Amino acid sequence: MLAQTAKNQLPDIILVQEPYVKYNKIEELPSYWRSWLSKNNKAGIIALPTCNNPIFLLSGNDIVAIKIEVNSSLLSIISSYSSPYNEIDQNLNETFNLISSLQGEDYLIGADLNAHSQTWGYNDSDTRGEKVLNFISSLNGHLLNTPEQRNTKGWPDVTIVSSPDLVNNSTWQVLEDLESFSDHKFICTIINRDQHTLFYNRFKTIFGGHKKFKNIIKSKAQIIPQRISNSNTPEELDELTTYIQQEINMACRKSYKLKKTPSTPNSAPPTDIFTLIDNQQKGSAREIAKSILQTLYPTTIETTNHTSSSNQPSLEPPFTNKELKEIIRFLPTNKAPGNDGIDFIIIKQLFQVCPSILRNFFNKCLQLQKFPTPLKEGIIVLFHKKGKVERNIISYRPITLLPTLGKLLEKLLLQRFNYILEKENKLHDLQFGFRQGKSVDLALFSLISKITEAKQQGLQTLLISIDIKGAFDNLLYSSIKNSIDKITNKTNVKESLKDILSNRKVIIQTQEGPAIWPQTKGCAQGSCSGPAFWNLVADNILKADWPPNVHLQAFTDDFAFVISHKTKDGVQQLAKRAITTFSNWAETHKLKISMEKTKYMYIGKLINPARIKWNSTRIQKVTTLKYLGIIIDDKLKWIPHIMDKGTKALQYYQHFQRIAGSNWGLTTANRKLIYKTVIERMLCHGTVAWAQRLAESMKRKLNTIQRKFLLIITKEYHTTATNSLQVITGIPPLHLTASKEAKFVKISRLRLPSQVLNNPLDPTKYEEIQRGHHLHPAKFSIDKQISIQLSNEYPTANSTFTDGSKTNEGTDSAFCCFDADNKISTTWMGKLSMDNNVFKVELFAILQAITHHENISNQVNIRSDSLSSLQVIQNPTSSHPLVRKIQIQLHERNNINIGWIKAHTGHLGNETADALAKRAINEGTQSEILKPISHLKNILRKELLQEWKKNGTKGQLAGSFTKSSLSLPLNFITGLVMRLCSFPNTDLLHHT
Repeated sequence: MLAQTAKNQLPDIILVQEPYVKYNKIEELPSYWRSWLSKNNKAGIIALPTCNNPIFLLSGNDIVAIKIEVNSSLLSIISSYSSPYNEIDQNLNETFNLISSLQGEDYLIGADLNAHSQTWGYNDSDTRGEKVLNFISSLNGHLLNTPEQRNTKGWPDVTIVSSPDLVNNSTWQVLEDLESFSDHKFICTIINRDQHTLFYNRFKTIFGGHKKFKNIIKSKAQIIPQRISNSNTPEELDELTTYIQQEINMACRKSYKLKKTPSTPNSAPPTDIFTLIDNQQKGSAREIAKSILQTLYPTTIETTNHTSSSNQPSLEPPFTNKELKEIIRFLPTNKAPGNDGIDFIIIKQLFQVCPSILRNFFNKCLQLQKFPTPLKEGIIVLFHKKGKVERNIISYRPITLLPTLGKLLEKLLLQRFNYILEKENKLHDLQFGFRQGKSVDLALFSLISKITEAKQQGLQTLLISIDIKGAFDNLLYSSIKNSIDKITNKTNVKESLKDILSNRKVIIQTQEGPAIWPQTKGCAQGSCSGPAFWNLVADNILKADWPPNVHLQAFTDDFAFVISHKTKDGVQQLAKRAITTFSNWAETHKLKISMEKTKYMYIGKLINPARIKWNSTRIQKVTTLKYLGIIIDDKLKWIPHIMDKGTKALQYYQHFQRIAGSNWGLTTANRKLIYKTVIERMLCHGTVAWAQRLAESMKRKLNTIQRKFLLIITKEYHTTATNSLQVITGIPPLHLTASKEAKFVKISRLRLPSQVLNNPLDPTKYEEIQRGHHLHPAKFSIDKQISIQLSNEYPTANSTFTDGSKTNEGTDSAFCCFDADNKISTTWMGKLSMDNNVFKVELFAILQAITHHENISNQVNIRSDSLSSLQVIQNPTSSHPLVRKIQIQLHERNNINIGWIKAHTGHLGNETADALAKRAINEGTQSEILKPISHLKNILRKELLQEWKKNGTKGQLAGSFTKSSLSLPLNFITGLVMRLCSFPNTDLLHHT
């Protein structure tokens, strides 16, 4: 009964007197509830999972007490019972001694003392009642159930608190209508409900409960938007944010089961393992946690002032449902929530049932140009850095768990901000990290190209890798704000984004409650804005006036110099100037260079090359240098890199053996899948830098690395030849795969010509993949012009129908227009290259139909039977060039509507377009469009198979037997090997 009542009333703590006890435990409680009893089993306290880390204080004869945290203050909760047949003095003395030991901390007493007094609603008073009144006076306590309170008459239970603040911030009520199956009624006391409290609740959202959650949110669909509308100041916005968090959290508590979260997360190391600054452990867990925060987040007084323009900001349009939908669609569902317990699954459910709540709330933030303060509080979870001393605070990486509402608002603001930066080309091209259209491959190619170019010219070259200590953690807020002001005009989006950096707090949960500390510098590791803010500050040094032979590039906070000159002295002087400029920039932004990790490498023929220093400290010279996951050697031979990959592959192999034995473990298909998606991806990292020209010795080494995994996949004898294993599994030699991927990146991403199938290949003949928004996120409204819903009727009159077709005879597109009399008024047929796929020719037909109507002002209806084409046109970040052209056309012409019609249903318009597409094979106008990337992949695969065939005809497979071949006739084995040598096609090979 109590569990059902708790499910409806949602208490955090329940105080009980005279409970039903068996074996010194309160009966019929859920196993995940915590409970404590007095020694006489007459007074009890029950803590539900939502209670904020209760700490047991004592169990006396008549009382039991725990301690909790409420609004960053400690509160002791006492349950007390005095039998009418016993003297009350013993109970009161026991309670008085406990409260005296609290040394001024707040307390709340819930007691059944069997004492009568008119003060709490009785018609008479007795001696016990007088003693209770004297007891309250001696404590300077305050009674919540006074005659002024409603529903107090006749109830013998008293609630006593320690201070007027608790009285003013508490609500006390007898629940008369709630059945208690007792002569006492339930009393509900709510403390500080309207203030923000820190809980670390986690809900089991993946196990259902969404329907109930949605129904609760629906019931508040009018109240919450009205509250949003009435909030017009930053202070009201903060109160609104807390209100929304509490309402969502309350709906979650009624809908989802709670996760059994420990009082301190497992990933947070226990406080007793830390050595504090003075190497002495002292204070409570909360005090130690605060010391940890002070060490990890030292208070910074910035000397660099932030100067902001006094001009009024230009106003960006409000956020739209489309923007929210696109961001929410890609939110991960396995991320931990912040202190409000709201995860991304909850956010998705909330948006589905009532998108206006999120949209209106975020637009209110944009209107006020403020980032709500409750969304700036981050729970710190500490992860040990591998290889570091466990008893040192700095050996732990602090990860910040931020409220998901704040993360969503950050993503919205950054999407707008990044759109402006990329559209106006504000960021330097040599910043490759955390930017759409940039990648590790591009960064590596840029670096190696510079080194190779200098080496070919016979220049003395230095490669300097620079490491910045805690770059993200030590970034000054004034540096970020000044960089934002410098790079863009003042807008409401920019001002809202800058406000993220004010009044930030970091929190560590302890058993005694949260330790809170202000964060005055650095970007939270876990925030969405950190990389973007860093790129803005780093952009200043990238745009410095560098000499011609000084090349500086960055991948987020990984900087690399390539400095070259004809002479030793010349390169030394250039390096000195470059280091001085970089050092001045770092000092301006209070960034420290890690001299232990900053290294340089000389590329040249001098026996005694240039020596360089960072100011007065000599930089370590090395012969190999690791940058972005690849090892660069001073000869550019790549042997150290291959050896390093072999070492790492051995570790993978040892892990693989634990789950895949010769006659047990994973299936062959799963083994091959793991190899292709995990191991091969690791081995082929950065191939564009090292795999374009591989020596024979490197090819053999890569085959040796690959062989171990092929044996695991095939379960064959260790005497089986490597070539046989490759053919049996259908997995090409590793050096061929690496070379293929290097060419693919070079052609598709770098847009550089290359030799494929012994012929030069022009990259301009292929479509270029484009990333990010090409239209303003708020102004992308063309999805309203596209319908993908089936209709009962598709009128032919005044409509245009498109179709695309690909057969063995050709690839073609067509459209036809019908007039008001259902007669064909216009037709178009286009003949395309066989290199194109059906998806592309369907898009081309739609584009031609739109272009045909570009000068028509009347309503235009276009019908296509390609559902996938219409769906991708609705995607604002589609990377397909044809899709982007269609989107621009529709954006400029809102009189054109496109709808989906089901194919082959006998509709006149659709069947006519289909017939025209087939006729276009012979009658169509030859049309040229860029080839798809899929065609490039196909010809690279064809080249790989040809190279593989050459390897297979060297006779290396002869005499190679496998387990499965031993039972076959000799003539069959010989024929099989010969066929495998000639046709290494993975689609035809299967081995069990």
